[in-house]
Amino acid sequence: MLKEKLKEKLKEKLKEKAEQIAKIPREYELEIEDYVEKKKGEERVLFAWKNTINKNEEISIELDGSGSLTFFSKNLKVEHHHDDVLTDVQLKEIALQFVNNHYPDAIQMFKMNKRELINDKRIRLTYTQYELNLPLPNTGFYIDVTKQGEIVNFKYYGRAQNISFPNEIMTKEKALDIFLNELNMNLLITNLSSEIYENENADNLPHLVFEPNFPLVNVPADPKRDGLLRENEEINESGLEALPSRVEGQTNIEELIGLNFNIFKKIRETDLGSTIGTVWRMEVDEPDDSDRSILGFYQKRNENTIKLIKDKNSGEIKGVFSFMEKQGALKLNQEECFEIAVQFLFKIFPKADSYFQLVPSKTESKDSRASFHFQMNHQEVPIRFGNVVVTVNQTKGTVDHYMGPDVDPQKVIMLNTQPSVSELKAKEMFKEHFDVELQWTKEYNQENVEGTYQMEYKPIYPLLIKELAFIEAQSGEFILKK
Repeated sequence: MLKEKLKEKLKEKLKEKAEQIAKIPREYELEIEDYVEKKKGEERVLFAWKNTINKNEEISIELDGSGSLTFFSKNLKVEHHHDDVLTDVQLKEIALQFVNNHYPDAIQMFKMNKRELINDKRIRLTYTQYELNLPLPNTGFYIDVTKQGEIVNFKYYGRAQNISFPNEIMTKEKALDIFLNELNMNLLITNLSSEIYENENADNLPHLVFEPNFPLVNVPADPKRDGLLRENEEINESGLEALPSRVEGQTNIEELIGLNFNIFKKIRETDLGSTIGTVWRMEVDEPDDSDRSILGFYQKRNENTIKLIKDKNSGEIKGVFSFMEKQGALKLNQEECFEIAVQFLFKIFPKADSYFQLVPSKTESKDSRASFHFQMNHQEVPIRFGNVVVTVNQTKGTVDHYMGPDVDPQKVIMLNTQPSVSELKAKEMFKEHFDVELQWTKEYNQENVEGTYQMEYKPIYPLLIKELAFIEAQSGEFILKK
């Protein structure tokens, strides 16, 4: 009892400090108040406030058990600044003064790693711990300041706890040979999204591409350490099963997912870029909003809801996520659920049997739900993110979960799968732009959940402005990541 009282006093004290740091305006109300005790006795408390007038604006702050600031974020959808833009020197001075107020030794302890312009509106300064003249990721801190001098983001990582220094360091030439001797150029079909890739070819359409692939994820700097092998994600094409030509049924999509517009009301709509997300809930199922923990926050947002994701232009359903807790009276078997899953697939893709095959699964259904995986195929060329998952509720006969493909199957089947650029030519092009450099990375495993920093050789592309993702197999153009 005494411990609980002390905890409540600590939470109130931390809340007062958080409000002082964040300078919460009157129109904001507290939405999240979450107290967490982590391993090794570490404590964290997170507070989040939302603007009651402009629901898209929020302020979040995290303190550790001693009251030190570890995270601060001010999300402003509407700019409230005057038009006067400060100089870089002034902005840096404001940012570092904020850091110095909370961590007086941080600026001397860490070294400036980079300065970035984000969304043409704010400057990010990143200070990092260096060892052997190389930066350790997720150490030190970063801070964002708007061009008008307002602090809108701050994250403090601190110093690295576990560092494994190499006994000796492999030469760069040896590391380069290891990478290039194991290089494969994998031919595949993928959607070149303009949100992910830089080039003119990033036209949001499927393309035939070569993807550079190394069996090793990394090459350790210490030659006595073994590299981590990349997992093989390929599916055995010979095990796939054809779909029935058609599954009869007059049920519409809304009935198949259990969404009755006479009962459900739309409670949220979110612009997700190329898609729109909507959330639906029965009016009688309004959740309890007294729990301000993170768990309570997400329960409030998800409890007894159905979420839909639709393509902005075509209106095609890209995802369905049901969080309806009430179960039905049915006891459908695997075969009956499969018929519903295929019926749903044909509602979205009328020629589904021309595009998809069933991936056999040996796992049995869980939690009264049966899941089915379908793989898109086109002339035996692998299709990235062409898979579909449909999960059917065995007690209600509705589709509780659906994840559609990222590529349009009608456009995929129009692709010529014979590349104009040979695999050998693609490999030569890649080698001309490929290099490696030493970097610190943090590795985790079951025995070491905290992670240990290891020095490794990583791929770089010094002649390109960004990292290479693919080589377009018809034009030979390099596709770069944003």
